[in-house]
Amino acid sequence: MSKSKIIIIAVVFIALFAALVLKFQGRKSLDPREQASLTQGGLAPTFETFTDEAGRFSFQYAKEFLVSAQSMGDVGDTILMHDPRSKLEIQIVVMPFDEEDPLTRERILLDVPDIIIEGEQNVLIGVKKDVSALLFSSRDSDVGNTKEVWFAHAGFLYQVSTLAENEAELGKFLEEWKFLP
Repeated sequence: MSKSKIIIIAVVFIALFAALVLKFQGRKSLDPREQASLTQGGLAPTFETFTDEAGRFSFQYAKEFLVSAQSMGDVGDTILMHDPRSKLEIQIVVMPFDEEDPLTRERILLDVPDIIIEGEQNVLIGVKKDVSALLFSSRDSDVGNTKEVWFAHAGFLYQVSTLAENEAELGKFLEEWKFLP
């Protein structure tokens, strides 16, 4: 994939994420007692499974969440997941990528030199904990502080992003990630 194509995709990715954050920025977070009641008895959440249209991956999410997918044609796909009761949003951008090596800070900066990458860590994600990913903090003047997880698998680059305050939820979400045969 050419450097200019990756830069254009990264700009589109940041713009989509900024629009999503700005749309839901004024929403109130759940009270911590309400969050606890959802997971500790009372209102145990029920889950749905999202499978992308190409059959590459799936993940589970609470039934109350809103999930939408938008194809960008040959460039890739964007999946947005939002909890309407809180400020939790997760964006997934999937695009063709011809490298299988684990992503590094240096590799990302080759294609997206203006991205901020801080506190990067190599992590294993998925139900089987068998996919190497790069977790890092970033920030953007329109969006604010974010947590990002980028990884390559089977010819695709995955960019998963959320607001920094949702880091714990991002980790739980990626534990439910499954690549399909």
